[in-house]
Amino acid sequence: MISCGYVSECRGYGLKVEVPTRCNQGEGFRTTAAMAAHADRLAELEKRYQVHPGCSPTEFIAAVKLYARAVADLFDLTVPVHELDWEISRRAKRRAGAVISTDGCPVRVRLTWEYFQREGWAAMAGTVRHELVHVHLLCEADDGSHGPAFRSLAEQLDAPRHCTRFAPPKYTVRCVDCPTEYYRYRRSKLVDRVDAYRCGECGGKLIVS
Repeated sequence: MISCGYVSECRGYGLKVEVPTRCNQGEGFRTTAAMAAHADRLAELEKRYQVHPGCSPTEFIAAVKLYARAVADLFDLTVPVHELDWEISRRAKRRAGAVISTDGCPVRVRLTWEYFQREGWAAMAGTVRHELVHVHLLCEADDGSHGPAFRSLAEQLDAPRHCTRFAPPKYTVRCVDCPTEYYRYRRSKLVDRVDAYRCGECGGKLIVS
């Protein structure tokens, strides 16, 4: 699993990326003026389809799909928005969104309701763009990573590369010899049998707090 992204569960212009994508085929991205125009258009779309945390889940999904379609059209992404299942997760704690694929083909986009409730539409719109990058690269290049192609295209879409943790972990496993910490959102072998493990950085003893 990849946080805020691809599960088999946000393109810099100075970088040379060999992965084929439709986004880098247009001449529009070659000028600063065109890039600024796309940034303005993104801001306009974000405002147009904005919904507030008080909306219903149905209203939220409807707005997300309209926004995703508009962004995909703007950047000529290979994203079958209306063929994907868009759903809400009420359990996720570590990621704001995820793309679920079957046999390498994206079939579902899952967005975390709590993240939207806490952070609002602007943050969730960034997550939607992040997931659109994943879907596009999966369709074009079978690439679900956060590698060079992802970073480059995410920059064009002003999409976050990673999600911030938005819910506190239930358990924190700390090393007594160095600052390393491991976070867990539910009980696990590491939590239950912490004495059987050692710090991956220094080999020190671990404790649960």
